[in-house]
Amino acid sequence: MNNNKTIVVGLMGGLGNQLFQLQFAIEMKKKYGATSIIVDTSYYNNYKIRSVEIDKICNNENIIFTNDYKDFKYFLSYKLFFLIQGVYRHFRKKGINFLLPYISKFGFFYTDTEVDRLPNNVIGNKIYCWGYFQDVNYITDLEEIRNYFSTEDFKKDISSREVIKIAISVRCGDDYISKGYPICDKEYYMHSIQFIEKKCKCKKQYILFTDDYEKAKCYLPENISYINASNYNPIDQLKYMAKCHSYILSNSSFAWWGAVLGEYNQKIVILPEYWDMAHKTNSVKLIMDGFYIYKEDF
Repeated sequence: MNNNKTIVVGLMGGLGNQLFQLQFAIEMKKKYGATSIIVDTSYYNNYKIRSVEIDKICNNENIIFTNDYKDFKYFLSYKLFFLIQGVYRHFRKKGINFLLPYISKFGFFYTDTEVDRLPNNVIGNKIYCWGYFQDVNYITDLEEIRNYFSTEDFKKDISSREVIKIAISVRCGDDYISKGYPICDKEYYMHSIQFIEKKCKCKKQYILFTDDYEKAKCYLPENISYINASNYNPIDQLKYMAKCHSYILSNSSFAWWGAVLGEYNQKIVILPEYWDMAHKTNSVKLIMDGFYIYKEDF
């Protein structure tokens, strides 16, 4: 094993996706004995809907952020990633997955590369990672990521043992809707709240995490009052969410991480029936202990 390897990961999307990408890079650093991780943020030079957030909390001398990483093989890995994504969309992944283990031997790691098919050795001294890596099988240890999110700031808000805090995620941004992603409806939130009410008889307080507070209330039962957490920045929202006791999630990687980082051992996490346009939630690799899928587990 070459202990001088470097992991290079291209960052994309919002904070939730950034966490998946950094977590994957951390796991690959451990697997291949790499000495450092380079996080390239140049994608955001032209992508203005989301911004880089994770650099605000990641203070590790072995993780280097740059917005102008220059490397021909990295440029090639970027082009190859989007070529593969185009082929996936056209052929719905048929006949293409078998290529990923072979590509990874040359240091190109992409979304849908299966954990048990990762090579033992990689040619060259750099591993290039492009994708979303939304797969719990890539996560062997959450502590390094969890340590970036000190939740001390929110202890006073969550400290009461008499009141259980329930985080509700409602996603209604125009960029999300315009791409045709499924939006969780009022029925989902109503039944999910009823499910939690049956499971937990304690006094509860519902905390709303959303990109549009006024619009989000249209999706929720009117007979419940909600605390608005949308005024916090994304990092602090995630810290706040991690201090809650249970979760009703939208199909959002940000909300998923809020629940996974949660410190309460007996938490209930409810996920919608569909994770994206093409996949039911039970078909994606995001289910952990204590997670319930709407309709299927109700």
